[in-house]
Amino acid sequence: MMDDQQTLNATTGDDMRHDILSRAEAYAAARPAEPFTPGESYIPCSGKIVDGEDLRFLVDSCLDMHLTGGRFCDQFEAAIAEKMGIPHAALVTSGSAANLIAFSALTSPKLRAKRIQPGDEVITVAAGFPTTVGPI
Repeated sequence: MMDDQQTLNATTGDDMRHDILSRAEAYAAARPAEPFTPGESYIPCSGKIVDGEDLRFLVDSCLDMHLTGGRFCDQFEAAIAEKMGIPHAALVTSGSAANLIAFSALTSPKLRAKRIQPGDEVITVAAGFPTTVGPI
């Protein structure tokens, strides 16, 4: 009988990845669903509704150690760019980062006379999230 190390050495990385991903998907399928009671059940603000396929992709990305980017990010950026008919698209980490990049783009010298410059008037909401006003 082989010990754990011999078993590990006899198994290829691809076989192990397939096994891990299959088990993650099976785990999600076997997890008991919690009953939902309107007015009583907790609904997470982040909308954590994850099925087996979602968990499989999450674990697959983690196995590559791509916790914030990687091949799935690259694939999504390419798909968005194609759908929008543009040469490139870039994901950002949050709406706050998107606000900063969007406003920074409006200050680009490539916009020439249309760019936002120091002293220009910018109209925004009176009360909003700090990262909406911060980039301005």
